[in-house]
Amino acid sequence: MNEIREHIINKEWMDDSKADVWFKYYKIAQKCSKSKKVEDLVSGTLLYNQLVEKFLKDTIIISIIVIKAKSWPEQVDLDLNFERATFGKLIEYFKRF
Repeated sequence: MNEIREHIINKEWMDDSKADVWFKYYKIAQKCSKSKKVEDLVSGTLLYNQLVEKFLKDTIIISIIVIKAKSWPEQVDLDLNFERATFGKLIEYFKRF
């Protein structure tokens, strides 16, 4: 939960300094998806997967913030480990929150 606390304290939700990088990756993935080469198609698919995973994590963090705000002043301990979470685990978290 330290990650969520840092997300709020550092106001990362207001300024995504990596937004340009993510947009650049999106543009590359779009370009790859229009290619006829198999390696470009695979690369584009992997980039799209990384983008979905990143935005899924962000959505889960924001959802948890909303849950904590709605349940305040009660303490809610949501044990999540984003560093070791697989894509399937992220989808499970997303469904849960």
